[in-house]
Amino acid sequence: MVLEHQDTLALLNSYMIQKYNQPAIDEKTKKFSYSKEQWVEFFQMYKKLIDSHVMPDTKYYASFGKSNMYEMKPWIQGEWAGTYMWNSTINKYSDNLKPPAKLELGSYPMLPGATDAGLFFKPAQMLSIGKSTKNPEAAAKVINFLLNSKEGVETLGLERGVPLSKVAVQYLTENGAIKEDDPAVSGLRLAQSLPAKLSVSPYFDDPQIVAQFGTSLQYIDYGQKTVEETAIDFQRQSDRILRRAMR
Repeated sequence: MVLEHQDTLALLNSYMIQKYNQPAIDEKTKKFSYSKEQWVEFFQMYKKLIDSHVMPDTKYYASFGKSNMYEMKPWIQGEWAGTYMWNSTINKYSDNLKPPAKLELGSYPMLPGATDAGLFFKPAQMLSIGKSTKNPEAAAKVINFLLNSKEGVETLGLERGVPLSKVAVQYLTENGAIKEDDPAVSGLRLAQSLPAKLSVSPYFDDPQIVAQFGTSLQYIDYGQKTVEETAIDFQRQSDRILRRAMR
């Protein structure tokens, strides 16, 4: 499997939530809820996936230069077995596959006895009306046109994933854009069917947190820090980022 570092973060968080049944971030204390030992386990799981050849390390990805994974030759030629990604990015990966290769939805990995899948849901696109706008009603009409009118919905299609608007879903189903066997659609259905009892803080996806995690993976992959040293460093750095972001 091949994963972007932000997707690796989401996958590891899913594992931790399934195992410990606790959210990653405690918004009351404005800190991550994991102990030092849990952070070590978090990064040990990453190292285990690398050492077991489940996924390549960051050095391997770097050998292809600065490009998206779906643009890399092994992906296009179908040499990589699969990926773990956001529902909204599926089409980017599937459209680049060289026929007859195609994407098939796999079952979601769940630990025995887990009561929460640990999935992180977030909007792929959000439109808002500025507080200082002089024409809020006109702005609202534009947003409504884009998200709920037949013309707007058909223009956007599935570029940002399956829409939440029932009217939009109806339009896209009628014109054939939404097909139940499409991984973008069946993937969403699968995600919605999995247990989800714990809330995930939006700060978990803070760009600085994600970037720090990417740096941490490089520490391990390039031998700059041990797993234990990486865990300590990430806990310290990420808690600092959270304090600033949640002020």
